[in-house]
Amino acid sequence: MAAAQGQTQTGLPRSVRMSAAQPGVVDAIVIGAQKAGSTSLQAGLAEHSAVFMTEGEDPVFERTDLTPDQMAAHLAKAFAPAAGRLRMIKRPNYLCLSHVPATVAALAPQARLIVVLRDPVKRALSAYIHMQRFGFLPVEPAEEGMARVFDGVYDADYARAAEVRTFGRYAEGLASWAAHFPKEQIWVTTFERLIADPGAVFDEACTFLGIATGQRPDGLTRVHNEGAYDPASLAAFARVNAAFFQYTPGRMHRRFRLPVNPWRSRTACWRSARPGRCARPRRPPNRNSARRWLHASPLIMLTI
Repeated sequence: MAAAQGQTQTGLPRSVRMSAAQPGVVDAIVIGAQKAGSTSLQAGLAEHSAVFMTEGEDPVFERTDLTPDQMAAHLAKAFAPAAGRLRMIKRPNYLCLSHVPATVAALAPQARLIVVLRDPVKRALSAYIHMQRFGFLPVEPAEEGMARVFDGVYDADYARAAEVRTFGRYAEGLASWAAHFPKEQIWVTTFERLIADPGAVFDEACTFLGIATGQRPDGLTRVHNEGAYDPASLAAFARVNAAFFQYTPGRMHRRFRLPVNPWRSRTACWRSARPGRCARPRRPPNRNSARRWLHASPLIMLTI
């Protein structure tokens, strides 16, 4: 594992290696998986007296437009009220973004990493519906839409379509993180365990983080990000959310500085009060010859 940690430094861009002299910008991160219950665990940990958890998701480590010093400054500002508590963020996209582990290892080599996995088929379907709800995919029956997503039909026109496939490739994501962090700093559980016995899973997470066990926060069992599963509701949500979500991170980053999420900012778009300030998703033409989605697809069935 020492060799792997050596690779962490030598495999980084020179600017990152030079800026990593002051490690420890964050103490722990919930890195995944997307649509696997990480919000419930985040809500529970946020109520723990020994934890300072930032709200929502923080994509700072995936942003290639920021220097390491800018990332560190952003987190220092976010954690200013921490007052000695464990500093934590959540971003479930991190698990399967291959460029993120090296950046995190450079700026926070001691960070503890929490991973919540879910049955990859159910996760993909949940992610697909989530994408429809926020206008990142067209609203259509799942049998047809999932086939198009897994055939890559929407990749060119919908910037996040591929995430439905790639964010379920847990083995690849975990391997990337294991190349930069020792196994003692990575804790993995499952959505299924979190639902079946939230108290036990929460205690395990607290033990991993080195904080007191036995607490039973309300946020741990509260329903978060509940989905709408009928086409009419999804279409209505998509029309509303189109005003607040965009595909072009560059435009949003130039107009709204950190801590704006590169994929969304309700507040920023609301304040702009001008049509066209947020780019809306492009919708591709309907495809009449879509192939059926195969449940045995190797892309979706990958697991750890």
